[in-house]
Amino acid sequence: MEPPDTSGSVSSSPITDSATEPPAVRSPNPSVLIVDDVELSRTLLRQFLAHTIFETDEAENGAVAVAMAKHRKYDFILMDLLMPEMDGFEAMRNIRMWEESRGLEPACVIITVTAWELKEAVPECFESGADMHLTKPITKEKLLEVLSAQWSRIAARPRP
Repeated sequence: MEPPDTSGSVSSSPITDSATEPPAVRSPNPSVLIVDDVELSRTLLRQFLAHTIFETDEAENGAVAVAMAKHRKYDFILMDLLMPEMDGFEAMRNIRMWEESRGLEPACVIITVTAWELKEAVPECFESGADMHLTKPITKEKLLEVLSAQWSRIAARPRP
């Protein structure tokens, strides 16, 4: 097994809310925010994306994710659903409302990545702002396939 990639950062304290817009200058590489309360899950997803074109940041709950999304324009957010402090459903709603209130288009692609397979939860994911739903366990190949396909679509759009 490869040693952990330390290029992704972990935020342990929420960033205060402000009217600050995400920076206009962006990396040419796609950015991914990994949101999960289980450190092992975040590490696994970060490992899957190590040595690829994807840059990663991490958040341990929805509240931290919302704060981070307000300060950086992520291309993708991989969102767990069941987390303490703020769950993924509420976090997605908050991120989408904030994006809309700032006129930030195109919005980031939110992909729920959860062990929850309840058919009733999937519609709520989409109603809360998710673009896609993946069920754990997920393979590296599947994750890269989904992100690469979405990135091809996103990369064709003009970027600010």
